[in-house]
Amino acid sequence: MSAIGLGFLINDAILLPLLAISLVVTLFGLYTGMRHHGQPWAFILGIVSALITFVFIFISTVVAYLGLAGLIVAGVLNIWLRSRQLQKRLILF
Repeated sequence: MSAIGLGFLINDAILLPLLAISLVVTLFGLYTGMRHHGQPWAFILGIVSALITFVFIFISTVVAYLGLAGLIVAGVLNIWLRSRQLQKRLILF
């Protein structure tokens, strides 16, 4: 990292706010998806997974990775719910 001028990213004081910002952006995306398709499940899974990731990032890496996997599943679920909702609209017309 330092060879390309990004050595400051090794510091946890920099990484923790970046993690928090990325989790907030992810939750915002899941929330807007929930507003479109009307199903809260992806957003709820995203909130739980984001909390697990943020809390366990320094305690247990394995649990933090499970939280990240939950965020990926929440994103895929959000896309699936949105596509299902769009298919229902096409059938109605």
